[in-house]
Amino acid sequence: MRLLVSGSQSITDYERFLEETSHILEEASEIICGGCAIGVDVMAIRYARDHDIPSEGLPIDWGSIDKFLAVWDGVSDGSATEYLINLAEKEGVATTCVVFR
Repeated sequence: MRLLVSGSQSITDYERFLEETSHILEEASEIICGGCAIGVDVMAIRYARDHDIPSEGLPIDWGSIDKFLAVWDGVSDGSATEYLINLAEKEGVATTCVVFR
C-alpha cells in the first residue's frame, strides 16, 4: 500500500508516534511524505528507513496513493495538514487522522 503521511511539525515524540500510528504504518509498502526537517515527516522517514520501506517526497501523485495518514496536533488551524485532509477527501483517498493532544 502506498501511504502518504503528513502532520504537524510540533509533534516530535517518536515513541508516541509509533504507539499511535504503527498499526497503519505496518501496512505500507511505500511511504510518501513532504520531507520537512522536523515533526511527523521526519518520523515517517525514520520509520520507513528502520523497516526497509521505500520512501519518497513530494509532489504527490494522488492517483497512486492508497491511503493518507494525517497526524495532527489538535491545535493548528489552517495548516498544511488540514489542507491535505481536505484534498485527500476530494481525491477520494481513504484518510485516517490521528490527533495528538
